[in-house]
Amino acid sequence: MGMLSGLEGNLEKYIEGFFKDKFGGIIQPVEIAKKLGRAMRDQRRVSVSKVYVPNEFTVYLSPADWEAVSGFSALLARELGDYVEKKAGEKGLP
Repeated sequence: MGMLSGLEGNLEKYIEGFFKDKFGGIIQPVEIAKKLGRAMRDQRRVSVSKVYVPNEFTVYLSPADWEAVSGFSALLARELGDYVEKKAGEKGLP
């Protein structure tokens, strides 16, 4: 199953990258959420009895992207935090 998960992740990155390169534009909050979920999945560590995932994230944006979201950045940060918490819960992660 791990191989299929890796393949899915690679295809996802390729397809998203292809369309972003072709159409450009300002980043959408859903894109940030997907990347946070992917980072959590890719950086998980398996212990003897638990699975650990990152619980703190730093998001870097280009000046243009920051300008687009700066007006609601506090709300967006809370929403993204809720999103990764929900994703962790769905996967049964601490």
